[in-house]
Amino acid sequence: MKSYVLAFAICFAVIDLSFALGKEDQEKCLRKNGLNNSTDVELMKAFVRSDGKNEFHLEREFSCVVACVIDERRTEDNVNTSTYQLLTDLISEAHNKIPDEQWRDMKTTLDKCHQQDEGDDCKLLYCVKILRDPFKELIVSFD
Repeated sequence: MKSYVLAFAICFAVIDLSFALGKEDQEKCLRKNGLNNSTDVELMKAFVRSDGKNEFHLEREFSCVVACVIDERRTEDNVNTSTYQLLTDLISEAHNKIPDEQWRDMKTTLDKCHQQDEGDDCKLLYCVKILRDPFKELIVSFD
C-alpha cells in the first residue's frame, strides 16, 4: 500500500513544490496535454496550491497532467494497478480518518466516475475533481 501512497505523494509534492524532481516526466506530461510554456506551469502550481477558482478552464488539462505523472511514476509493485484501484485503496485506508459521510460521498463519486471513464485516467481524475478537496486533501495529506 505504501507504493500507492508514494505514487500520489510524489506526484503532488513535485507538482506543488518545485517541479524540480522528475522534471523530464513533468515537462513531458505538460506538453502531452498542451501546456508547454512557463505561464502554464505557474498556473498549474497555483491551481494545486489553492482551489484554483480562476483557472477552472484549465482543470481538465491539469487533471490529465496528474494522470500522466501518475502513469510515469508507477513502480514495479503497482505497474498493473489501475488509478481507479489506487484511489479506491486510498479511500478505504482513510475511512477511519475522515467523516463517514465524506467517505461515502468520495467512494460514490469515484465509483460513478469510474463507470463513465472508459478506462481513461484523465477522464477519471477530471470527473472526481482530483485537484479539489476532498480528493486533493486525501492524496496530499495521506500518511
